[in-house]
Amino acid sequence: MADKFNWGYIKHDFSSIHETLGKYFPIENPDQFNGKDIRDFVGVKRVEEILNENFFTINYRERWGKFRKFLKEELKEPFHNSTIAFYPCYSGIVILKEEKNNNLTYTKELHFFISLLGPFYTILGIDKAEITLEEHFNWDKENSSSSYEANLVVTVSPYMEYQEPFNMLQKKIIEYFPSLKFIPYEVNIEKVEGVSLIYPDTQGDAKNSVFSALFRPDNYFNTETRGNTHYGFDEWLIVKKLDEERIREIKEGLLKRSLKIESELTVHKVWKLKKANYILQNITIIIDLFQIIDFSENNFATIIYKEDEEPLISNYSITDDRIEIESFQGRIRFRIQELGVNELKLILHVDFIPKDGEPYKYNVFEMIFEVYK
Repeated sequence: MADKFNWGYIKHDFSSIHETLGKYFPIENPDQFNGKDIRDFVGVKRVEEILNENFFTINYRERWGKFRKFLKEELKEPFHNSTIAFYPCYSGIVILKEEKNNNLTYTKELHFFISLLGPFYTILGIDKAEITLEEHFNWDKENSSSSYEANLVVTVSPYMEYQEPFNMLQKKIIEYFPSLKFIPYEVNIEKVEGVSLIYPDTQGDAKNSVFSALFRPDNYFNTETRGNTHYGFDEWLIVKKLDEERIREIKEGLLKRSLKIESELTVHKVWKLKKANYILQNITIIIDLFQIIDFSENNFATIIYKEDEEPLISNYSITDDRIEIESFQGRIRFRIQELGVNELKLILHVDFIPKDGEPYKYNVFEMIFEVYK
């Protein structure tokens, strides 16, 4: 999908969400449809088939009945199904606390949603109040009552009193459906035009949102939030976080390759950043500096920006005293300033193209590397 759908995040890849939405909603050309002819859009028919398969056949009992039973046994908390068969998600509510005082009921709940359109789920903690009031209708000689409810605050991550139950619910969902990925709150509220053509009853902040597309058009998003609205973003990193075992494997591989050619005078070694000095004093350019670079292969460089992130494998080339690397940050250019057996000095170049005038080529950093040991 086009880069405009990545919502400005450079280090995260949300393309699987956009690809999913593109199958079911006219996100590329919403202006070509209206409330009447949207029924002819191929995605609508796909959604209808998914709803029928999951809710109106034996699959409902097999897939969701068994899952509901699993959650009730594992969570040990009151739980009920909140699925609405008009929308493509299975959902439920875990009751953490309920207090009643005359006609007022206050509850703390965990709401979860599992999309039927793609391998996605999300969780929201809801503090809710419900009040029952007497009503008098002209056509009714006797008074009756009506209930009114409101979400007071939405907790969007494992936070404070929601931390333990939020983590537990998330753990159990992934245990049962290991392929699912968590949709963070900040992604849920992103706008994608065309969704509300299919769900015209969507109101307020939920209109044309990722949440209303993947789950259902409930409006949880006009309420104050608690917790980290970016919780879950690590799951979408282009570079994944590593556990200690994987970090150890990478270090052992780097050390093995480094020792193999330790005494040779060549760029084709494993280098570790020792220090970096700004050359420019009046211009600040923000760029992630890699900590380790492995040039031991002739065409492919292994780059490590942080120890706990998966290394990047990038094409590179050396021409005379110039090194050029393809990176997720773009093309990076260096000049070899000095090469020794145990030390490598590089000058980092950055190309700057102003809106008006000629482009400039800046020497930004002097970077000093030592052989990886």
